[in-house]
Amino acid sequence: MSTTNLVKQKSGFTIVELLIAMAGFSFVLLLVTIVMISIGNLYSKGIYKTKIDDANRYIVEDLSKQLKYNYSTSFTYIPDNPDTPGVYCIGNIKYSYKIGVMPTSTGYALKRSYMGPGATCTPTNTGDELVPNNSMLTSFTIDQQPPGGKQYYIEASLLYGSKDNLVNPSDLSNPECKVDNSYQYCAVTSLKTVVTSRL
Repeated sequence: MSTTNLVKQKSGFTIVELLIAMAGFSFVLLLVTIVMISIGNLYSKGIYKTKIDDANRYIVEDLSKQLKYNYSTSFTYIPDNPDTPGVYCIGNIKYSYKIGVMPTSTGYALKRSYMGPGATCTPTNTGDELVPNNSMLTSFTIDQQPPGGKQYYIEASLLYGSKDNLVNPSDLSNPECKVDNSYQYCAVTSLKTVVTSRL
């Protein structure tokens, strides 16, 4: 019997072949992970955008309803400045607001409150907060045209996220989100409408 017959042919993969296959599989997993993270970020951005769109729609609809149906002879506006928040008083409803400020447990961005008989139109920290958490007003105006008339131009804009996520953080008049790693935490919405009082 010869010794050559005793050696059996073994089939299998070499270490180099296994390393190449593992590298290819790892690359595919890396690509899938990157795609999944991007999809998650887009989903989160959509959730944030929907949240502030809904809040802004509610704000504008509430103002429209107050101006259209519950209007009395009192429409008062005190503009905001760095030291004092602004306020709009429509009949017996007061809207106290601060531009560029996120609501906190001790502060507010936009509060809607009821004014009792004899109350003055001054900003207040009481009432319902209309701006969602992690958001802020970037503009909030009610323009009565003509002055003393029954037509109102309403504009409200909201930003979700920090001012640091904006291209120009010091300019809230035209907010634009950066396009970088933090973009999924930034969303902007703006609504404008015209309302005519029926009373």
